[in-house]
Amino acid sequence: MEGGSFLFFLIILSYYYYRTNMRSAPTISSQNPLETLRAFFSCAKILSSAQQLHAQVIINGLHKKVFYGSNITNVYIQSGSLPLAKKAFDQISVKNLHSWNTIISGYSKRSLYGDVLQLFRRLRSEGNAVDGFNLVFSVKASQRLLLLHNGRLLHCLAIKSGLEGDLFFAPAILDMYAELGSLDDARKLFERYSYRSSVMWGFMIKGYLNFSLESKVFELFSCMTNYFGFKWDAFTMEGLVRACANLLAGREGKASHGVCIKNNLLVNVCLLTSVIDMYMKCGVTHYAFRLFEKANDLKDVVLWSAVINGCAKKGKFCEALSVFRRMLENSITPNPVTLAGVILACSGVGSLKQGKSVHGFVVRNMVQLDVVNYTSLVD
Repeated sequence: MEGGSFLFFLIILSYYYYRTNMRSAPTISSQNPLETLRAFFSCAKILSSAQQLHAQVIINGLHKKVFYGSNITNVYIQSGSLPLAKKAFDQISVKNLHSWNTIISGYSKRSLYGDVLQLFRRLRSEGNAVDGFNLVFSVKASQRLLLLHNGRLLHCLAIKSGLEGDLFFAPAILDMYAELGSLDDARKLFERYSYRSSVMWGFMIKGYLNFSLESKVFELFSCMTNYFGFKWDAFTMEGLVRACANLLAGREGKASHGVCIKNNLLVNVCLLTSVIDMYMKCGVTHYAFRLFEKANDLKDVVLWSAVINGCAKKGKFCEALSVFRRMLENSITPNPVTLAGVILACSGVGSLKQGKSVHGFVVRNMVQLDVVNYTSLVD
């Protein structure tokens, strides 16, 4: 059996061994990898157990070894203690890519993006190679911190390391360029890839939408239909439907709806909400209501809010209030977006009583409304 397969076998076996022997205390043994792996699994997400396990590792003089140090680092991350994870990581004498990626991913998951970039610089300064995983974490950190120049440097490093086409890195750097407004760079990069996943198409669409370039979205749509092997997904279609809504392009919106039906994508509540919102904005409210009534279990507060706001903005104030009453009857708690539509509807029908009722709900539940909504309440 190959080394990787044997390790995977040990992990699976140790998991089931632990599940059937939960009362036994976790122990560390340099001679028994199965027992060690079982111990690491048993301590995940339990800080006190992780500390006991770490103590055993230190007592046995194993804390500087990369296997034990990396796993202790991961156990602390799973337990929610990054400071202890960092200490365990620093005790490793010779770190490998797995140990670096473990600590970097821990800080990334906690949205500590400045620390992610510091760790990545340290990784590089200590002469370690990069891989697709730590590059992705660093690109994401640069994106969240709006560091476009740093992202460009990471892109250059990826090219130098032969990782520009990495399955994980390619969508990440494309998303960074698109979100930070470097759309020409994003499009050039997009065109260079011979294989374009639906995620990459979706990132390009999202980038154009963020900067109100809906015409570019329709241009991409034409390319998609001619791209061999392209598979529609909810993420890509949501961007296309939003573009139709922004341009009030009802005909294209219907065509997009047809693609959603053909590919059975409307089980995704976010996409369904976008389609309903599109029909509302385009004035085809009967289609929107038809989809809404068929939604059944998919009706969450966002979906209800889309219908209420759509009705209110189209001057169908009574319908908006009727949907709001149904929403409350179904025990769905309204959010600020819902209340914005309801306030507009109350103002539209001149219903002081219902307006006061909404105001009371806002006060009792300490709902934060913006200036526009408070102005509507005053009206």
